[in-house]
Amino acid sequence: MYLVYYVYAYLRKSNNTPYYIGKGCLRRAFEKHAGISVPKDKSKIIFLETNLSNVGALALERRMIRWYGRKDNETGILRNRTDGGDGCSNPSRETKEKFSRTYSLKSKEEIDKIYDRQRKSVSIYFKNMSEEDKIKRQILAKYARSKSPGHTKGCIIEDKVYNSYKEASEKHKISVYLIRKRIKEGLLGYSSI
Repeated sequence: MYLVYYVYAYLRKSNNTPYYIGKGCLRRAFEKHAGISVPKDKSKIIFLETNLSNVGALALERRMIRWYGRKDNETGILRNRTDGGDGCSNPSRETKEKFSRTYSLKSKEEIDKIYDRQRKSVSIYFKNMSEEDKIKRQILAKYARSKSPGHTKGCIIEDKVYNSYKEASEKHKISVYLIRKRIKEGLLGYSSI
């Protein structure tokens, strides 16, 4: 079994909140999607979890989409059009035939090389990732793995992570309203998670 799948998110320029969550392997996170624009700024593509099995990636994708909710059914902020877990997990006959043509002439060693290249490109991405993006990735992954994430919305203020606006409000002695306003305005040092 290959652990080559990952779950990724596209972040908005304005406030760094995710607008799309997906599951993929190889270069999927950097390729065009039907109806979803890939960020031109590659720092707005974050990998929530890597080296997953197909089943693990599907489960994590579904959990993240459920956590953030979808715009189309008025449950949240994501532009995803499904609850996740579908995509190429249940491909059409045409997709199966295309995949078969692509990989039928390749030996196991050639396929291993393709997967190794993917692992290397993901590890290079992580080496070049900013500290702020690493913190956000850790927080998103923490919420995705938790059994019951609840409805608490966290934030980052001056590189310190808070599990809720209320916690940040008490620590910084400012109102929750002011924290939300500063995050919405994109004030430096304030972001939601």
